[in-house]
Amino acid sequence: MDQLLQPRLPQGTTPWSWLSRPARGYNAEDILDALAKLQFVSEWLIDDWNINRLPPARVQQLAQLARRSSNQALQRKSPQQRYPLLMAFLADTCQRLTDEVLDLYDHRISQTDRDARRDLRDYRLRLSESLQQQLEYFGHIAHIILDNELSDAAVRPRIFEIVPRPQLEQLLDDIAAQQGKLDALHFFSNRYTYLRQFFPTLIETLTFHPHQSPEPLLEALQILHDLNATGGKLPKYLEDAPTAFVPATWRSRVINRDGRVNRRSYDLCVMWELRNALRSGQVWVEHSRRYTNLEAYLIPQEQWPERRAVFLELVPIQADSHERLRHLQDQLETAYQELDNQLPDDDALRIEDGRIILTPFDAVPVDSPLSDQIQALMPHLQLAELLHEVDRWVHFSDHFEHAAGSTSRIEQLDRHLYACCWLKPAISISIRWSMWWTYLPADDLV
Repeated sequence: MDQLLQPRLPQGTTPWSWLSRPARGYNAEDILDALAKLQFVSEWLIDDWNINRLPPARVQQLAQLARRSSNQALQRKSPQQRYPLLMAFLADTCQRLTDEVLDLYDHRISQTDRDARRDLRDYRLRLSESLQQQLEYFGHIAHIILDNELSDAAVRPRIFEIVPRPQLEQLLDDIAAQQGKLDALHFFSNRYTYLRQFFPTLIETLTFHPHQSPEPLLEALQILHDLNATGGKLPKYLEDAPTAFVPATWRSRVINRDGRVNRRSYDLCVMWELRNALRSGQVWVEHSRRYTNLEAYLIPQEQWPERRAVFLELVPIQADSHERLRHLQDQLETAYQELDNQLPDDDALRIEDGRIILTPFDAVPVDSPLSDQIQALMPHLQLAELLHEVDRWVHFSDHFEHAAGSTSRIEQLDRHLYACCWLKPAISISIRWSMWWTYLPADDLV
């Protein structure tokens, strides 16, 4: 782990600084660089550390301290302090890089779609100019064909006098080519080679899971992963590939008339639908904080039987789910009935053009004699004064030190800290004192 702080990369930087550097953009090179970082972190087998025994906020706090410290400051720390910081840094970096890769992927697909639509708009502008010329030529041809004074044998030579044969053949080729380029998916497909620079590495590095099994999209991802693993030339068509996830806009391009699956369009459709599935939560990713499993926000199923009684004591709801649903249904129907009864006589609530319009309520504060009397009894004390007074009693500020081990050169630092605390919530006083100075108990870093 100490090698993280030693320069050993080709560019002369340390792995710690390389991992701390965020992505500069969302091009293919930036995505590949983020994937390389993620592959480097995955070699540490972080899941075997059982770091989940610590609260997530504590792990994130230690990782933040490691990022704020310099490379030299981390090296000067004792092993009892340095290793917990680096372990938390790697664990947090694994989640941060996973989210970063997925965000870059989302931005790249969205930008590619915008570029495709822009190309389609430019193409239609060029097409309108070409159509004007085509209409002019075919207008001359139509007059020649409808001329009764020309014999049938003289029609073709006359046409070629107005429009030379090579030019007419070129016009027909342009018309045939235009028939397949009238949507944005065509121009999206033109960037297939660019998207292929990072997509195989992405599906190889990340682990996707369905929210509800089975998921045809993940089966398609596994098929593409296996094809990429062969290392040979990819086939032009696929057999027995799942297509239930293919939307109607892509189906004519993915599935040919003979029923075979076009691999190139299949790849692009998988890229597109993966972005949509990640946004909707239909697919979740391991080691991701933003795209995690939705059940991670709930009480674990194996712990729910033990916590169920305590939960029902704290939350006064029905223990039976069917009874709870009936109660919610009754509440909903009652609210609908109250709204229906109130609507005709409520000036602030009305319906215009099929939409419900609610007029904003301008609340006017009302002072009561009791509230004025209570307010007069409250002492006018600022938060900084209160902190200073309590500190003189218990001297808690003597047990705080700089997170990076530095020594302040500011005289009477406690007054500056109290002034900073005045601008921050009181709940974060013992954790974050200011933007630059973060004090923690020395023993708490262990």
